[in-house]
Amino acid sequence: MFKNLINEFKEKFSALKTKYAPLEPYKIDPALKQQYLSREGNTEAGLNKRIDPPKQSFVSRAIQDSRPPNYEKSTPVKKEIVPPTPAPVPEPVLAPAPVQPAPKPAPVQPDVKIASVPEDKRIETRIEQTPEVTAAWEQAGRPATNPYMHIIKDVFGDRAEDMNDILRWGKPDDQGYRKNYGGENLSYNTNQPNDNNNGSKDLGLFQINSNTFADFMRRKPDIMKQNGLDNFDQMNDPKLNTLMAKIIFDEQGYSAWYGRPSWLN
Repeated sequence: MFKNLINEFKEKFSALKTKYAPLEPYKIDPALKQQYLSREGNTEAGLNKRIDPPKQSFVSRAIQDSRPPNYEKSTPVKKEIVPPTPAPVPEPVLAPAPVQPAPKPAPVQPDVKIASVPEDKRIETRIEQTPEVTAAWEQAGRPATNPYMHIIKDVFGDRAEDMNDILRWGKPDDQGYRKNYGGENLSYNTNQPNDNNNGSKDLGLFQINSNTFADFMRRKPDIMKQNGLDNFDQMNDPKLNTLMAKIIFDEQGYSAWYGRPSWLN
């Protein structure tokens, strides 16, 4: 059996050797050969190299013949693997910090004069102290003008005219009190007290009430002390009385005086 395998191998090897034996050299037309050699630089060695078949052994040619027709195409070509360029990482976009809403401003307390006394109403309603008006007050037995106006201006500044209207306003006539004229102190008395039904009394230029004075002494002793106020009898003094009126006004406005004119409501 072993001999049979050897004989079979020899036969196949002999067939392959015969099939792929060296080929005969190519034959070329002498005229063409002469034409080729006549060109500068061409040699017979170069001609033989161009026309001779490749000198391959019959084994290598047999291996080539055993490959499929599309072997060269189907053979995978190893390509250099180039790692992909990593995409640029975008910088993180930070969310803006939340904007804290601005605190609402505290409501501004309106100026008492502006809030309670519209400018147009004051101009239309106030009766100016013309010579005719001052003469009417004199005929009614009252002072023509306020002798303490300079003190009121020193303490109240721009509001001096309004505070003077609290003491006396309008023109006296036969229509009666508080219709065309009125006020807290028509004669600008500074030392004549007025007794009230509740046992309190009003005293001085701005008719400061005794209970009101005692209330401020209890609640605002520092302010009272700063203005030199510590005794209700001081309300007979026009200057100290006006200072007390300013303390009351700063807290209560024009409404602290019942006899005020309508344009100061």
